[in-house]
Amino acid sequence: MAGQVNLLRWAARPMFCRRSLFQAACLTGSRNFTVMGIETSADDTCVAVLELDDPKGAVRIICNKKATYPNKEKGGIHPAEAVKHHFAQIPGLVHAAMQHLGRATKSPAYLTLSHEEIAWSAMRGLPYSQYVPLPEKRYQMEKPDLIAVTQGPGIGTCLNAGIATAKALSVAWAVPLVAVHHMQAHALTPFMEASLVPSDPSSAPSQHPTSIQHSPPQYPILTLLVSGKHTQLVHTISPLNHRILASTPNIAIGDMLDKIARALLPRELIEACGNTIVYPRILEDFIAPLNPNKTYQASTSRKEEDLVYKSVFGWVIGRPPAPTAKNMQYNFSGMNGVVLNIIRENPDMPDDERRILALHTMRIAFEHASK
Repeated sequence: MAGQVNLLRWAARPMFCRRSLFQAACLTGSRNFTVMGIETSADDTCVAVLELDDPKGAVRIICNKKATYPNKEKGGIHPAEAVKHHFAQIPGLVHAAMQHLGRATKSPAYLTLSHEEIAWSAMRGLPYSQYVPLPEKRYQMEKPDLIAVTQGPGIGTCLNAGIATAKALSVAWAVPLVAVHHMQAHALTPFMEASLVPSDPSSAPSQHPTSIQHSPPQYPILTLLVSGKHTQLVHTISPLNHRILASTPNIAIGDMLDKIARALLPRELIEACGNTIVYPRILEDFIAPLNPNKTYQASTSRKEEDLVYKSVFGWVIGRPPAPTAKNMQYNFSGMNGVVLNIIRENPDMPDDERRILALHTMRIAFEHASK
């Protein structure tokens, strides 16, 4: 399915038009330019602060905080419970981010608050400036120059938690608010990554995974975006011009692997996990004994790519339909149904057979995505 994603020009600048941002910061009299990012599209509550203080475009991650919804009890993301989790966690994450921002700008920081004090203040509808108990000496409030929040795609009620918080902070702090398209941000992340420098300028670059490691990609670029709800091939010619060349009409690869992992993994393995479970990650660990070196032998021909997998146990995994010029789609729904039926028809399947089924399910799925 082809499509076009075009956002307002200024909406893309907070992350990627860095020189313009630095010039804007100078016009406002600021020594640097800081952006607070808020993300609540699914089960993660995330607040980060980025700082730009170099006209050449260097970016520092000042703070990157995350709290993940405990999904084990519900067997996945329960939207109503996830929203409660977002609203319970986001005040504390914002407060922690502002502590880091105060230190980064050498401005007086907030008094440290306990989680109980933050929750107590938030439940009573107090404005953020009143979260701090009145001390003898008031502290000057430091604030970002811009707030960016995920507007979608995602779970609607979860998105609303972040958007509502971002709107409130934007009004309270009198700073601009920018809505960010989730998948556009993923497509442009390599540009930001190429501009990252250590948060501590005095430390050696080799000690930091956020040091500049490569030059930014050169337009046009072709990106395969793979996430829980999306599998997309995107052609990008500028920060504001993206064309979706291929997508999924039904279920994405991440969603498929999540469903299969829940049905295939041994119960005792899931029970041994913590309160937050990423099922495909556990599935990958589960099959590790079959391929301890994590090697992969690519197909040598298109004919070999199209071969179905026939196991020694009798079950067969067919190939998803390949994209064509007239039908540019990734399609995982048929494969999802086939594998789930194999699991249902073999409830007493031994672990070794489960590992083989998981291995070839993941292999065929990712080969389909890479075609």
